[in-house]
Amino acid sequence: DIKLYAPVIENVFSHYDIPYYVDMRKKIYHYAPVRAVVLLMEISRGAYTIDDITELMKTGCVPISDDDVSMLENYAAEYGIKAYRFKRDFDFDPGGAYDLERLNRARKILIDFIDKFVSGNNSAATEGERIIHVSGFIKSNLKKIFSANITMASQNGEYERANAYIQIYNKLLDIMQGAYELYKD
Repeated sequence: DIKLYAPVIENVFSHYDIPYYVDMRKKIYHYAPVRAVVLLMEISRGAYTIDDITELMKTGCVPISDDDVSMLENYAAEYGIKAYRFKRDFDFDPGGAYDLERLNRARKILIDFIDKFVSGNNSAATEGERIIHVSGFIKSNLKKIFSANITMASQNGEYERANAYIQIYNKLLDIMQGAYELYKD
């Protein structure tokens, strides 16, 4: 079973700078940009939780820094912030532990990112239009994330990972195209 030996192969070969390839299948949902699209579609349905918001932030697909993600997550946990509360400025910090200006800047970027997806998705009159919107969002917003992951993996010699991201991006667009063909009329 390759799953048992893959970590050992990775450690040993990486240690000696030996190029290698381990063919292991990974479900498409495990890739951050795919999870981001799924979460955004869930959020656009209106019934979402703070866990959905937190998971979306942690995909790395929202244009905010990891530090800001941690700060938003910690603030929400500490003060019991619910998902709907992200729509308004955060103004409660009795201990002064948070930089509220920075926190609200990151919160606004997050909400604008979500709203950009949700407004286009919800304004679509047909499933075909919704699919066109999602495809456009992937191309204009998530392609940068895929490209950054591909570049980083390639620079680190993780060619398998880089190739996986290329395949996932193309597969995601293929799925959108197939869905559009089903619903275009």
